[in-house]
Amino acid sequence: MKEKEIRPVILCSKKLGQLIKIKSGGHDYEGISYRSEYPFVMLDLSNLNKIKIDLSEETAWVQAGATLGQFYYAIAKRSKVHGFPADNVVDARVMDVNGNIIDREMNEDLLGGGASFGVILRWKLKLVRVPEKLTVFTIRRNLEGNRNLLQKWENISHQLPEDLFFRAAVQNGRSSAGNITKKRVQFYFQAQYLGPVDELIPLLKQYFPDESISCQKVAWLRKLYKEMEPYVAKSPRTAYLNYRDFGLGTNQEDYSYSKAKIWGEKYFKGNFERLAKVKSNADPKNFFRSEQSVPPYQLSH
Repeated sequence: MKEKEIRPVILCSKKLGQLIKIKSGGHDYEGISYRSEYPFVMLDLSNLNKIKIDLSEETAWVQAGATLGQFYYAIAKRSKVHGFPADNVVDARVMDVNGNIIDREMNEDLLGGGASFGVILRWKLKLVRVPEKLTVFTIRRNLEGNRNLLQKWENISHQLPEDLFFRAAVQNGRSSAGNITKKRVQFYFQAQYLGPVDELIPLLKQYFPDESISCQKVAWLRKLYKEMEPYVAKSPRTAYLNYRDFGLGTNQEDYSYSKAKIWGEKYFKGNFERLAKVKSNADPKNFFRSEQSVPPYQLSH
């Protein structure tokens, strides 16, 4: 697939008044790229997946249809000491509503709105240096009986060395015994250490020595729930666009800016108004639209 093949799809869909959906190589938890209540044309970019790596510049041009696994594999074939940190974007090529290809030098503002402003064709990403050997692991536990381990992580996670990334996530789970299924609260640790395992083990022993369950575990959990309450879906909160959530709200049929900013500011905060104004210039008739696209600022009521 070539980039120039996308232009007639955009122009034809616009002429016929057809909604367009863009399916690239990233994840989409709400299915915006492949479903809608209205008829649409799907622009499938999965074959637009070329990757060009420049080790002298330590950058890579990655077409939008490439998956993260394909990108990691391409890096590994060229270098054992380079990696890609998320959201490390240097430049991009975007096809706008008129079929013109624009990069950062031509219009930097157009890169901030993603699929709300056009079709992302390729990204220029900055690579970073990493050791030749890395260590990764995941630990899963039921919360019951292991609260001390989670509490320990809370107390020391901010003290861990920069080379050790260690995150925790709490989620609902189930366990089955015969015909009986019980709901359980589970958590897991995901870790990555920039070095070999024989260097990691002493660090884990230093920061996570065996210890008995704290008598303050119940009080700590209540404190945790109270502090997390503002960030759950039932309370006002901010959100991360990579984990899109229709529970925050969606565009209405009139694509009103004033209505959209209720959920839009949870993703973009004060930048949502600026993005809506850019949208007004780049796509004033709102051709590129979805349930949570940035609407033109002039459509406010």
